[in-house]
Amino acid sequence: MPDVPESTDALPPDPQFPASVPADLRAAWGAARSDEERAMALLEVAYFLEDFSKWQAAEMGEQALQYAKRSENRTLIARILLSISFALGEGARFTEAFGYLSQTIALAHTMSEEGQQILLDALCVRGTLRHNLGDEHGAQRDFLSVLSREDEAPDPITLLLARVNLVGVYATIHQPEVALHHSRLAGEQLSAIVQAHAGRGEMMRHEDHYRLGVTETRVAAFLEFARQLRRLQRPEAMHGALDEAEGLLDMAVQLAGTDDNVQQHMLLEVHAAHLKLLRDDLSGAETHARRAAALTESLGASIFPEAYLALARVLSAQECGPEAAEAYRQALDIARKCGRHRVIQEVLGELSELHEQQGDLQGALRAMREALSHAREALQVIDQAEFVAPDVTVPGSAAGGLQFTWQERLRLAEQQAQQDPLTGLLNRRGLDISLHRLHHEHAGSELPLLVALLDIDHFKSVNDRHSHTVGDSVLRTVAHLLTDTARSDTLLARYGGEEFLLAARVTDHTAAHALLERCRAVIEGYDWTPLLGDRSLTISVGYALGRPVTFASALDLADQHLYAAKQAGRNQVHPVEQALATRM
Repeated sequence: MPDVPESTDALPPDPQFPASVPADLRAAWGAARSDEERAMALLEVAYFLEDFSKWQAAEMGEQALQYAKRSENRTLIARILLSISFALGEGARFTEAFGYLSQTIALAHTMSEEGQQILLDALCVRGTLRHNLGDEHGAQRDFLSVLSREDEAPDPITLLLARVNLVGVYATIHQPEVALHHSRLAGEQLSAIVQAHAGRGEMMRHEDHYRLGVTETRVAAFLEFARQLRRLQRPEAMHGALDEAEGLLDMAVQLAGTDDNVQQHMLLEVHAAHLKLLRDDLSGAETHARRAAALTESLGASIFPEAYLALARVLSAQECGPEAAEAYRQALDIARKCGRHRVIQEVLGELSELHEQQGDLQGALRAMREALSHAREALQVIDQAEFVAPDVTVPGSAAGGLQFTWQERLRLAEQQAQQDPLTGLLNRRGLDISLHRLHHEHAGSELPLLVALLDIDHFKSVNDRHSHTVGDSVLRTVAHLLTDTARSDTLLARYGGEEFLLAARVTDHTAAHALLERCRAVIEGYDWTPLLGDRSLTISVGYALGRPVTFASALDLADQHLYAAKQAGRNQVHPVEQALATRM
């Protein structure tokens, strides 16, 4: 048992279940008598909600986590953390998802055999998130790491899922032969699992579901192989690969049967569309692509851009330029909403080619610029993922100096997950948590909320002229200067590439403007010679202050004032003092 006293925190409020939650899960919650039972009941509700709303699933997981921490059941805490990270990742809140994964991994390292299983499950989830982000090599490392520990994995399903996901990674990075190799191994793994159950006189649960997953990924691998053969101008071999894909696709359709999993049926229609497209059957390809699009529409708030991407490719092959561009934009909208950075890059690249083929060079250039912008955004999130190490190391612990309890390791991982790894300031997740705390600390206070955006002027030229390494040093220095200048109770976060956010409770506009003017002046007055030579550095600041005020509305107004500061010549704080005087 842990060597700390039982939590004396107040009980969390009773959860508000969405109408979709079935009666048996509600009953389980009502029958729960201990914190552990309550946490387990809420975790089951979170699992159920994953098929309806990732956001609600994550919120229910958060409530389950409060009870689990009170019970101090490490296994249950780790399982809930993993559930939250998966739901957040599927909902495109990647930075938060990686933060919860860091806590899961840190906690797993404090446990024995069950901790090993949780660690492997966490690596599988992290690999899936990285794959969706476009970090294929990071995903490959995670899945291969799971497979390398085959002898240590208590649950063979984890190994199977890692192998199946690895097939998708290799297909994405255009290594179809390796993808096919792993898909064959996945089939062998599944057969071994089924036989092991039969040897115990048991039926494997969800066997058809796993068999469908293995078959579907094998179809995807053969289609990628066919594309490669087409590029190599080997038509006979390409049609042989397509014949294999078609046979497997028929098998997958039979396995899907009358299953009500709309997502799976949509994906099979997408594969059918691509198969027909490779056979130059454009009419058949369009039929399947439109079926896939209709299934996507039926999903409501979709997180699957694949159908519209397939339709765009078919329409492009039919030389229906405007319709193809519209389908690409639909795919792009969905990919952006769900943070599918890999798909975003794919769509923008093909959209650029379409514009170029139509002679619209400006449109092609816009698409490529957009692709570069989103690539930088994806790299920021990938960098955050790299910060989440497989273990949380504690200085001195290897030599037997500091010994941390599992609770302290968990708190350390949570703290790291809320920090920007480059500057040490809060990241967006840390900012959200700290703002929530600030709101409760000042509940009923008359002090208005100050929200300010501080942006480094002409920062791109710093990277272009001096290198990104120098740019990183500049960002760290600005962060240190702002931290030293602001009050100790001020929230500071790195909000974007070269953009910082400051939030605090202040007395009035005069105090707010004075604080931000000090921040501006300290950046301008700093000796940047060692880093930038003869170049100076300045920041522009926009802020909002009000009572009452919501963070979202204040942030929007601060952004408008930041734009005004930039337009007015930079290196200034907006609203300016004269404007304030006329308003007061």
